[in-house]
Amino acid sequence: MARPVRNDVDYFPHEYNEVKAVTYLEYKYGNDGYSTFYKIFEELGRTGMFFLNINDPIERLYLPSRCKVDLETFVKIVDDMADFDVISKSQWENGIIFSTSIIPKLDDRIKNILNDLGIYTLQDEPKGDPKTYLMLDGNNYCKIGKSINPKVRESTLQSENPTINLFAVCEVNIENKLHYEFSNYRIRGEWFDLPEHILMSTIEKYQFKILKKYSK
Repeated sequence: MARPVRNDVDYFPHEYNEVKAVTYLEYKYGNDGYSTFYKIFEELGRTGMFFLNINDPIERLYLPSRCKVDLETFVKIVDDMADFDVISKSQWENGIIFSTSIIPKLDDRIKNILNDLGIYTLQDEPKGDPKTYLMLDGNNYCKIGKSINPKVRESTLQSENPTINLFAVCEVNIENKLHYEFSNYRIRGEWFDLPEHILMSTIEKYQFKILKKYSK
């Protein structure tokens, strides 16, 4: 009797556990970063489709609890995983956790299903350079980041904090330059407490396009 066809895997090969991302995540988040990395890949292996959708309300509750971290920390860890190209950046901007590294190991049936879902075909980064965005939360703290599609990135972040809004966009990538320039105003990570006059002068200096009215 033939064995039934499985759509999942028991574990990801050891190569996935040897990426530099693990070292950075453990340094930055302690054991939370280390364990979250592995648990995400365990969940990817169990799904049968090898992607996770954080836009799904159940997944948004389940995944952080599975990793024993809050949603905010979970999103930050996945952000860093995307920066290390451990998962697809373009898919994560749409709220999808997907590892392109597993593709060569999948059979054609699974690849065709992923293709129909638009996951496999969109695995590569979109053409073009990242734009720099400024987002403001309810306290007017400013997130300085980069994304090829800032509007989609806004939607992903709003699942973590609904008060976040895309405020302005610059067509060139000056994220690192601004992070260095405003290091004295850093709160954490990419978040800064910028006085209004500095925020507005930055927008004028670097020709940001304002998308939303500034509210004090």
